[in-house]
Amino acid sequence: SGEVTGAVLISGMIAEHGWHGSIVDLVVTDPARGSLQLKKESRVELNSQRGRVENLCFSHISGDLCLAANYHSQSWQAEMSLSSFDTGYLLEQWPGAVDLVVDAHGDWANDSASAELNIHSLGGQVKGQQLSGSGSVVMGDGTVGLNEVYFQFGESVFTADGQVREGGSLSFSGKVSDLALFVESSSGSLEYSGSYKDDGNEGGLHFDIKGSE
Repeated sequence: SGEVTGAVLISGMIAEHGWHGSIVDLVVTDPARGSLQLKKESRVELNSQRGRVENLCFSHISGDLCLAANYHSQSWQAEMSLSSFDTGYLLEQWPGAVDLVVDAHGDWANDSASAELNIHSLGGQVKGQQLSGSGSVVMGDGTVGLNEVYFQFGESVFTADGQVREGGSLSFSGKVSDLALFVESSSGSLEYSGSYKDDGNEGGLHFDIKGSE
């Protein structure tokens, strides 16, 4: 083992009450997990009204990780992608090789905010278990929406669709085929399902769960 070290090279200029330039080089070295190296120059802009980071892409011996983000006035956007990236670099207990394309955007004002997260594709494997997923999550104006959310991890599955809000409804179901994959000291499996409904009468949350050793 050893210490994690890093080095960065930035160029740019101060203008119009802000800064714009480039991250020319960036490397993070972990003796145990390898190095993250910036693949190419990334443009950056920062001021009181706007911020932007373009194509911040890193290579690792396992694959690539790319980020981009910007905000302007009262809105923001962000994107992230992984290509055969070893998740063990970020989460030591969860090694794998993951492909992912996800983006998010939102707005905020003095007394309200909204956000949406979209999982366009998810694949690969973690802990030797095949991984897949898709769907979107929307939040704002007192509403939480899960739109055709689907995750599969080995034989474990989670699905959900609907909205938690006044007059809304949502259903979900899933199973955990091997609890030990999530909690090392545990064993057995779980199956569960549930629903939420706000109809102004006898609505609410209903939940069923069944476990086995």
